[in-house]
Amino acid sequence: GCSNCGAKAADLKQDEDVLDTWFSSALWPFATLGWPEKTPALKTFYPNSVLETGFDIIFFWVARMIMMGIHFTGEVPFRKVYLHAMVRDENGEKMSKSKGNVIDPLDLIDACGADSLRFTLAVFAGQGRDIKLAPARVEGYQAFCNKLWNASKFFHFYMQQDGMKKVSAPKEGVADWIKLNRNHLNVTNRWILSLLQDLMETVDKGFDQFALNVSAQALYDFTWHEFCDWYVEFSKLALREDDDFRKETLYVLHFVLEEVLKLLHPIVPFITEEIWQSLPWKYVDPDQVESLMLQRFPLAQKIFKDSEAERTMASLKSMIDALRNFRGENGLSPKKEFSVYYTSQNSATDAFVKLHAQEITTLARVQALIRLNDHVIEGPVAVLPIANPPMELHIALRGLVDVDEESKRLKKEIERIHGDLTVIRKKLSNDAFVAKAPTELVAKEQTRERDLVSKLGELEGALTRLSQLSG
Repeated sequence: GCSNCGAKAADLKQDEDVLDTWFSSALWPFATLGWPEKTPALKTFYPNSVLETGFDIIFFWVARMIMMGIHFTGEVPFRKVYLHAMVRDENGEKMSKSKGNVIDPLDLIDACGADSLRFTLAVFAGQGRDIKLAPARVEGYQAFCNKLWNASKFFHFYMQQDGMKKVSAPKEGVADWIKLNRNHLNVTNRWILSLLQDLMETVDKGFDQFALNVSAQALYDFTWHEFCDWYVEFSKLALREDDDFRKETLYVLHFVLEEVLKLLHPIVPFITEEIWQSLPWKYVDPDQVESLMLQRFPLAQKIFKDSEAERTMASLKSMIDALRNFRGENGLSPKKEFSVYYTSQNSATDAFVKLHAQEITTLARVQALIRLNDHVIEGPVAVLPIANPPMELHIALRGLVDVDEESKRLKKEIERIHGDLTVIRKKLSNDAFVAKAPTELVAKEQTRERDLVSKLGELEGALTRLSQLSG
């Protein structure tokens, strides 16, 4: 009988007016819109276009919404179902209070910002995979948001530079001015506009195919590496001059920054809106409220594609990278300047170096670029091959490096890497570890081994070059 009222079991009756919770949820697509009345909301929003949910409730909820929708309205409630990635802890475990591995999103937002968390989730939102969330990952993408913020500060700084003429917006607007003058722009400006078109295509395709991670990663790579690391550095040369080149570069810098903000806005809405509102020459659709949210999403324009500018910049970047790597491998201070000699096989190479000498010497921090001709460099020489244009960079090593100190540092680092490799290889040669450890942990150790072997090769090569100096 009933422990509360004492009634016999035979007298107890289950409530008949109960609907299973998932069947109740299955009515949601149309019940929320006024059904069974034929309301304007039902006519407008049913059927809808996309349902976003986790794969774990396909049978419980998604299938039942479809069945109920067909039964009561004659139409399916949606045409596409986007199954988002499942968020787990950094070890791939399901979060639960009993395990103590729950990450509170509000704590992450307080620490790193909502945009940083949103971008992290988007970058790792590849379909069919889990998101292993760790606070350190969110902190990493907080650095990306800071990078974007600093790019906008860079623009505003050069807009208001003391002693420089005030630059006004072109009467036709920045976007149309750039379109009209695109063929006459400096190679750096034509290059970044060309790469921007590829970015637009990738982002648009990623959103269209629900590959949020593809769109987010493309935005990260372009914004951090091409725009901030390279374009901003190259543009400093122009922005220090009070001439038309400065004006042109400010226009292109503004245009690219505004387009990137529009592309990023669906993922990181808060920082992009804040920066966009601060821009002086932004285009605002006259029929819309002044908000980035309501501006037209950028689409690629083939007229801006410029393969010649991309080839030129690839050559410049490879030369500057080669010189920077040489400096890093030999432990040279960024302030230490030296001359670089180059070989030339044709007049095109000479013309290239002459045209871009200022960019190369400034960004690589070298004293001068000198044609080698018949000049003989005394002592050991570092030779850095460049594929395009076909040339070699020659650097006299004597006097650049404190051989004894650098040798000690390299040997100590080589010894440390050998020790780390011994530990890792002992693990990987242990059949029990490989068989029982999670596959991700084994893969992580294998990747670390490859990275250490690669680093070891670089250090040993640098040590060999040093030994030539003392010989």
